[in-house]
Amino acid sequence: MKFLIYYLFIFISLLYSNEEIKYNNYRIEINVINCNMYFYGIIDGEEKLIKTYKVATPKITENFPKEQGKILKVDLNPWWYPTERTKEEFKKRDIYLPNAVPPGDKNNYMGDFKIHLSMCTKDKGCVYRIHGNLDENSIGKRTSGGCIRMHNIEGKEFAIQIKNILEEGKEVLIQYT
Repeated sequence: MKFLIYYLFIFISLLYSNEEIKYNNYRIEINVINCNMYFYGIIDGEEKLIKTYKVATPKITENFPKEQGKILKVDLNPWWYPTERTKEEFKKRDIYLPNAVPPGDKNNYMGDFKIHLSMCTKDKGCVYRIHGNLDENSIGKRTSGGCIRMHNIEGKEFAIQIKNILEEGKEVLIQYT
């Protein structure tokens, strides 16, 4: 009998330890100065920190959105459509970008994923994204033109998770702080 109770206890413990928490909604906070991205789950009005990511954030000289926004959609293996401003910046480094850079191209700064944000600024428009990178050493630094860059492997896993959340009809809010 003692054996049976012991194994029943182990079984129940394993059953509940593997149970995934179902959050109502989610929130992402980007700490620009510390180059951290915090991912929270929200259930019954309470936030729970799910994971913290080290990211590259906008340069000190760059403008970025100040209002709260939301995730609009996720693209895996995305094309990159550089803005005219971006193409001019690259031209200064003798890099001539086409209007569309295909997935896998050495100049596709989106990497393996692109998460579209709803936020806009007057000077740049609605071009803000969370995406991969071509230089892993940029992570943890203020090096971007306004977007949030992630490590490629964990970023792709995060993008797939966000894509699944959106497909469930749930909302993911986001704010730069």
